[in-house]
Amino acid sequence: MPDGFFRVHADVRVKETGEIVKIDYVASCGAIVSSWSFTTSSVTYGMAPHVMLVPTESGELIGVRTPDVCDAQMWWPVKIDGETFQNPPADFLPLIMWYPDADNIDFAIGYLSDKAYESPYAKIELMSSGIAKSNLEEWRAWKKAAGDAFKPVGALPGGLSKEPTLRRRIQ
Repeated sequence: MPDGFFRVHADVRVKETGEIVKIDYVASCGAIVSSWSFTTSSVTYGMAPHVMLVPTESGELIGVRTPDVCDAQMWWPVKIDGETFQNPPADFLPLIMWYPDADNIDFAIGYLSDKAYESPYAKIELMSSGIAKSNLEEWRAWKKAAGDAFKPVGALPGGLSKEPTLRRRIQ
């Protein structure tokens, strides 16, 4: 594990509008230890955030599924038949999703390979992406900047509107 933190970045172009969406965030790795009465403790590993959603100017969303790279072995070079390969690979592709409507995240198109972006039906183009080691200081700086810049966009999942639920029920 890279000191428990890693950076995910991607530059995505929305084909219809030409808008370039820059995604750059720091994820943290962690663990939850559960103690059980009649057996040994168990550990569940994970990372946060799991998904980063960035709105476009035209009301769509670009989402990135945070890659599960909290395993320390993911970051070590690997030797195969005498040849050394760096992990993660330089051409690593995260799962990137395109949501047509920021107010309805029920549907998305996921892009998992170069071929997906080459499709005539592709809505986005991946210009660059990757993951890199990070640290606590970068995570704290990203968390503060992201919190300061946060603006709620769209509706909550489950078909809720932007209006308060109580007002909608009374009318």
